[in-house]
Amino acid sequence: MDTLSEGVKRFGYLFYVMDPRAHNYEKIDEVKDYYKEVAPLFFFTVLLEQVVRFYQKKDFWRISDTMSNTFHGFLMDLSKIPFKGAEVWVYAWIYKNYRLIDLPWDSPWTWIACWFITDFCYYWMHRMIHQVNILWAIHETHHTPEDMMFTSPMRNHIFLLPIHWITYMPMALAIPPTTYLVHYQISIIYQYWLHTEIIGKLPAPVEFLLSTPSHHRAHHGRNRRYIDKNFGGFLIIWDRIFGTFEAEDPDEKPLYGCTTQMKSYNPLVVQTQPFINLWKRFWEYEGIENKLSVIFKGPGWSPGKPWTGNIEDIPHPAPHFEKYDPQLPFWGKLYTFIHFVFLVNAYFMLALNMPFTTKTTIGISAAFISYSCISLGFMIDNSRYGPHFEISRCLLYFLVDKLIFSEVRRFGIVPAIVMHANKTLSILSLAFWILLYLYESLRKFYKEKNL
Repeated sequence: MDTLSEGVKRFGYLFYVMDPRAHNYEKIDEVKDYYKEVAPLFFFTVLLEQVVRFYQKKDFWRISDTMSNTFHGFLMDLSKIPFKGAEVWVYAWIYKNYRLIDLPWDSPWTWIACWFITDFCYYWMHRMIHQVNILWAIHETHHTPEDMMFTSPMRNHIFLLPIHWITYMPMALAIPPTTYLVHYQISIIYQYWLHTEIIGKLPAPVEFLLSTPSHHRAHHGRNRRYIDKNFGGFLIIWDRIFGTFEAEDPDEKPLYGCTTQMKSYNPLVVQTQPFINLWKRFWEYEGIENKLSVIFKGPGWSPGKPWTGNIEDIPHPAPHFEKYDPQLPFWGKLYTFIHFVFLVNAYFMLALNMPFTTKTTIGISAAFISYSCISLGFMIDNSRYGPHFEISRCLLYFLVDKLIFSEVRRFGIVPAIVMHANKTLSILSLAFWILLYLYESLRKFYKEKNL
């Protein structure tokens, strides 16, 4: 019964349903890691979503798109390792030295006030990163998915964390660090369930007050009417107050993705292409004022236009457009899926054992997982660079194994078996690439001979 009760409580975190009295903490190291608390629910709901989509006669996930979302999620999470706890330390330092008022950390009213202030800050941060080009270059990654599913919120940029730092630092003038840390986590967790098509419009009072999947689908739409709308994280009332609200129109379904299609699943390409485009635009215009405007005004700006550009300049998408979906041969699909499963396992082994692992092993493991995300990204793009990256990755694994195996085996028989399985997969993969090379060489030889 206690397990069921705890499960219900954790499920409530997804919807910001919490008892403030049960989530007050005096010290920072006492605050729960709410991401880990709800991680099992993420897996369950991702699978449940596909079951519901089946009964709703909607398309299933596209596995390459899902892999890409996951790669981005891994990279963003791993990018936090060098700065782990830094944002909380800075927040606590500001609070200790410069706070203007003292609010009791154990008061439900402090907790509730932080709830609304966090969301208010999030609204303006979210609106700003849509309307300042250098920040949009970071956030654009999140808008590249052309499907709206529970894996979509994983697709974020590795530079997103510093934006959050800046957003919430003013709260340190009044809000205790422990209270802030709770809401910082829960406000992000709440937005997870907004990324889906299986939940239609909710009762009118809910739709009026809260951000819902319907509102967020509109936010992700690249239709003209949905551009720069519905920035709210938990509450939609900020959009209603400040004039950025747009209801989802059942007669005009939101079409997801960016106005310029990102034709890649590779996180290396997806996360760098917006900055490459920004760099090109910077040198396209003459004069320091225009160059600074390219950086700090909206992504739709050009000389003679308002800050965010003219909405009429945005191409109105056709109701049916061809989603980016490079077709891999069967062996390519099987290869990438097997390595994807092993990569997911490696990531969670690292995440679960990180508190007990040396910095050297963490760094080596994180670097290899990051390289794997990029390498497999080339594969699912069906890029000619994919095989080269994969052969290098499989060879590199033997060095990784040599460097970290002695420490990993201290965690028990299961991690050691996993390491042996990874090594076996690398050996088999290298054999596969050699055989594929020989096959293609012979096929080319006989083809030329017959000519």
